[in-house]
Amino acid sequence: MPECMNQNRPNNQVTIGAPFEPVFIVGAPRSGTTMLAVLLDRHPRIAIPPETQFFTDFLPDTKKAEQATSHQHKLNAALAHPRLRDLELEFDEVLPLFQRCQNTYEDLFRTLLEAYARKKGAVRVGEKSPKHIEHVPNLLHTFPRAKVICIVRDGRDVVHSLLKVPWAEPNNPRRFGLFCAEWNEYARMALHYKMNIPATQFILVRYEDILRTPEASLKALCSFINESYTPEMLTPQQHTEAVPSWEMEWKSKASQVLDPERVEAWRRHPDERVIWRMNAMMGSLLREFGYAKPSSSGCPLHLRLVHALQNLPYRPEIRPLSLLGLRLLRRCRLVQQPKR
Repeated sequence: MPECMNQNRPNNQVTIGAPFEPVFIVGAPRSGTTMLAVLLDRHPRIAIPPETQFFTDFLPDTKKAEQATSHQHKLNAALAHPRLRDLELEFDEVLPLFQRCQNTYEDLFRTLLEAYARKKGAVRVGEKSPKHIEHVPNLLHTFPRAKVICIVRDGRDVVHSLLKVPWAEPNNPRRFGLFCAEWNEYARMALHYKMNIPATQFILVRYEDILRTPEASLKALCSFINESYTPEMLTPQQHTEAVPSWEMEWKSKASQVLDPERVEAWRRHPDERVIWRMNAMMGSLLREFGYAKPSSSGCPLHLRLVHALQNLPYRPEIRPLSLLGLRLLRRCRLVQQPKR
């Protein structure tokens, strides 16, 4: 296990004695990030832990509490966090590694990943947290030899899937618009990164391509991360711990045989009006990624007007005002509630 070097580290980069070349998997939630994590975790040289949500959940929670100051405190906070507990690491096996590093959260993140890889007997480590897509520039700045794989899935299938998972509040009527807007936001990020990050560090892959041509797609990804393709990656019987047991309720398909029937599942939605509205909200970016028929052909004029009004609060330039209005509305409701 390489040791961290505590001296002469410019611009917050984690400078290590030996190369650290992690593989980060990012993308919109329900885009196939878990499926890709499982496929890579089956590779004999690579370990992909359960998602850490390090920069989106752990770090904001810990900094807000302002309790993690020393190496020991930071590590204790990490191993106690609900997400990082899934790595099943022991304090005593991680602390000596972390104490060789600077007392930063970036070094802590690296230490946790390397400790996990060592525990699994892997040469290389990866990490899959969908919303780390928001932190790609920081990840590549901090770990200059990292590779980022961004997976994109038809936004209509993403929203169709999100409306069924228990953690996404599927019965909340506002969720539909929020899911569409979130996919748009992450799709724009993906395109921006593709245009501005070297192709040696960042790659876009479509979920549908992996399902339709799995071997060719995985060979291309292995070439990108400088690893050799192995058939075990497509063997469902190959053991993987990329998905913790408590998530299997909504992630079980990620460990199964790749099924091309999952492509364009949105076409089987029983309500055509839902498809029309998804096309209205995500159409331009769906076309940008080459997805089929993102149009409202057949949608009555009055419904198109309704969709335009419904979608207005979710437009990027309007959304901050919409969120402000929502917060004010919630405050008014709290004030109006009778005291008990």
